[in-house]
Amino acid sequence: MAISGVVGMPTTRIVPYGAEAMTGAAGQLFEDFGVDIEPEEFKVAEPPEFQADEEAMAKQVVDEVEAFWKSLGLNFPREAIDLRF
Repeated sequence: MAISGVVGMPTTRIVPYGAEAMTGAAGQLFEDFGVDIEPEEFKVAEPPEFQADEEAMAKQVVDEVEAFWKSLGLNFPREAIDLRF
């Protein structure tokens, strides 16, 4: 996403995974387009359990992606990935 330039477009919205964020984004789109309906329930999967070494590798990758986005002058939505990192 960062390299494509999509995140720099003024109409781009990055929506974190989660029921509250997804239904909020859908509700905002409905409002923007003048649609008078409520978003349906967004079903969220339970996060999987990982071993400590897997968590460490994942954190390193998230750190590297965040640094890359920063090098492009972008704010990486880290909180959308997982609160564990």
